[in-house]
Amino acid sequence: MIVLVVGAFPSLNPASIAMDFEMTVINAFIAAFPNAEIHGCLFHLVKSVRKKLSSLNLLKRYNADSNFSLWSRMIPAMAFVREDLLDRPMMALLEVLPEELKPVYTHFELTYVGRILSVRLDGSVIRDNPLFSSDIRSVHERTLNGESRTNNFAEAAHRKLQGAFGVCHLSIWKFIDGLRHVQHKADAELERYIIGSAPAPKRRRYLNTDANLLELVRTIENREPVAFLRGIANNSLMDN
Repeated sequence: MIVLVVGAFPSLNPASIAMDFEMTVINAFIAAFPNAEIHGCLFHLVKSVRKKLSSLNLLKRYNADSNFSLWSRMIPAMAFVREDLLDRPMMALLEVLPEELKPVYTHFELTYVGRILSVRLDGSVIRDNPLFSSDIRSVHERTLNGESRTNNFAEAAHRKLQGAFGVCHLSIWKFIDGLRHVQHKADAELERYIIGSAPAPKRRRYLNTDANLLELVRTIENREPVAFLRGIANNSLMDN
């Protein structure tokens, strides 16, 4: 796929690429675009935590117990913590986290943060390399810069295609007609943008959430670690 994209657009030189947490795909894009920043999708990071909850048979409790749900969401909230401040919130959360959620915490730590190897005299820690590096996992700077934290625009495109097709299994001719229909609408939207029409505004609740998250991230050094994570968790869900 990457070869086809590069072949079609030989001058393509993206500054950043947002994608799922799939190491094989990430490595392929790094090889093709070595100067691009690779950003993991927050939505899929959260999905991995939800998947771990499911594997531990904790989803029923997550859906029924609002306090347990909040504690669960505080784990992926670590993605909003600035990297040089991460150790204190990690340790603080572990001390107060419900016992049932500690395997979820460990999964997140090993995958996205790194296992603790040793503790220095000043209390700082030395960690092993995680599966996904901090610059891929973290959304701290992206939040400050007003950049996208997910690749949900791609998910939205998939839903548009599914809506155009209407069925899961279809003939090649219906598939082609569906693609043409979606492309026609996309071309019309692009043309409206070119002539100066403003894109559709974000819904008010999303704007409010973005403002809340920005304020939390901007003032992180003035906040108690667990309270910061709770604030982030109160502005995010794991319901998809």
